[in-house]
Amino acid sequence: MENEKSITQIFASNIRKLRSRNGVTGEELASALRVSQSTVSDWENAKKMPREGSLEKIAAYFGVSKTELLADYSGILPNTSDRYYGHSTNRYPLTLDSAFDGRVDIEKLRLLIDMGERDDVDFKSAIDLDTPKGKLELVKDIAAMSNSPDGGYLIVGVSDDGVPVTSLFETSKCDKVDAAKINDLLNKYLEKIPKIIVQAHEMDSFLVVVICVFPHEDNLPVPFKRSGQFEVNKRAKHVFREGEIYLRESAQNVHIKWSHWPRLLAKRDQMIRDESRKDIDSIVRQLSDGGILNPSIALDVDADNLVFSNELKSAYDTSRIAPIERVLSRLRLSFSSESYMKYLDKLTIIACESLIAGHIEHSNQVIDIMHTCFSGHNRYSDAVVSAKLMNLVAAVYIIGSMAVRERQWIIVKELSLREGTPRVGDYYTTSWIREMQVAASQGNLFPKTGLMISIARRAMHVHDYLRPDLVDIDVPEVVGANDYALDSLCQFDFLYCIWVNAHESGRGGGSYPASVYYNSSRVDSVADLVVGDKSKGTVLAGLSDVDIAGALEKLYKTAGAESLRLRTNWFPSGRTADFINEHKP
Repeated sequence: MENEKSITQIFASNIRKLRSRNGVTGEELASALRVSQSTVSDWENAKKMPREGSLEKIAAYFGVSKTELLADYSGILPNTSDRYYGHSTNRYPLTLDSAFDGRVDIEKLRLLIDMGERDDVDFKSAIDLDTPKGKLELVKDIAAMSNSPDGGYLIVGVSDDGVPVTSLFETSKCDKVDAAKINDLLNKYLEKIPKIIVQAHEMDSFLVVVICVFPHEDNLPVPFKRSGQFEVNKRAKHVFREGEIYLRESAQNVHIKWSHWPRLLAKRDQMIRDESRKDIDSIVRQLSDGGILNPSIALDVDADNLVFSNELKSAYDTSRIAPIERVLSRLRLSFSSESYMKYLDKLTIIACESLIAGHIEHSNQVIDIMHTCFSGHNRYSDAVVSAKLMNLVAAVYIIGSMAVRERQWIIVKELSLREGTPRVGDYYTTSWIREMQVAASQGNLFPKTGLMISIARRAMHVHDYLRPDLVDIDVPEVVGANDYALDSLCQFDFLYCIWVNAHESGRGGGSYPASVYYNSSRVDSVADLVVGDKSKGTVLAGLSDVDIAGALEKLYKTAGAESLRLRTNWFPSGRTADFINEHKP
């Protein structure tokens, strides 16, 4: 205990000095980390230590390592001025990961609990819907969460530390928490009801309820249309008043302030721009469909993504390859760090449509363009680069999942084995995927939310042009057993890890299975293909049975260990286990 207290005191001293040196208030730090001010105060007064995830975010925020946060410098902290994009409040604002993705499955629940409380995650030991006070507090919590730009989650049945507290034998504390009753309650007090999803789960003989609160579609906050009050000793006690607007900040419900509006309106401004572009694209589409425009001219990389996707499909259907080649040539010249987000979707669309059309030479060209851009980045440089690499690796996974669904195994191999960038000496990662994954993780962009699989799946759910072979039911809003998009993303991840494990000897980097955040049942079908007599030499062409068995053994060992921490189920099927035992080195 004495040693633990010493570490706590060292950390408390270091974080106080870092705050003071950089002109950061306790309130600002709490807001950036999405924790309460009292939590920051407890850290600085050596009352408790932050969790591992929070420790990583503190280190990233101040531009130091975790080791430096916990090291005793006897009053002198290492100089970190060269790690900032300016000074004090002009420092580049690091964007922390968003918890919201619309999921309410058991895997997501475990991840939310691991995250801890923050702006978009609120823990409740219980909700009392039998009393006026309990009902009004729930209305206020949901209203504040829905008014925040990214929405969020209420987790009912856990303590402030994320420990389940509601026994299955005490379900009366949670059994009234259902969407219909909550919507009836919200309708009494809000001018506009936010979309919510409610799902109950059993966790180790405890009942935990997830309430997913979506942000408003128009990205405008909604005020209360009437006051919420209850009586205490015959005196009215207000929880909220008519016309008030609350949102989430520093893991608390706060009144809206002038400083909140730029963030709140940013998404609405983008929505207005997108709608304006849709009107223009609709006119272009009608002219093209009516034969007024030359179809070969209508393939415009600056068009709306949906319009571009439809025109690209038409070009493939009518064997008009020349316009596609011209677009690829332009993108090869235009795709750079400056035009990154503008054209990344277009490249992904071309790769997906070309796989369906059987023109894998175009898929390979897309991979070449993406890898060239990747190679031009130093992943250790800054948070902006980390964000770009996060989006790029998500695009790679979307293309990889399409290759799995189309059984274009050579593209899976191409995506998996594109090299990382050379580092010290001859060291480099076997796959660019691993390097991008690490860069995004170090930037705290997806430390505990399913990594790039979750980001890719969310993009596929929202944008059907990123999965032109699937219908909406294949990408449900709530992750479930029948989720073809998620399954194919996990299966690509599984195959990527096998390829890397089989080729990494003496090269470094290795692989980390992002699919371990989900259950291994999602990859069993492709695992059967890998070890099946008829498919060997096709799915993993060029690898021997010994190579495959060794790579599988390493993959399941890594995934099995991680699954214990993440509380997922990851183990080989009987057929796969038999293959490993028979052929492993």
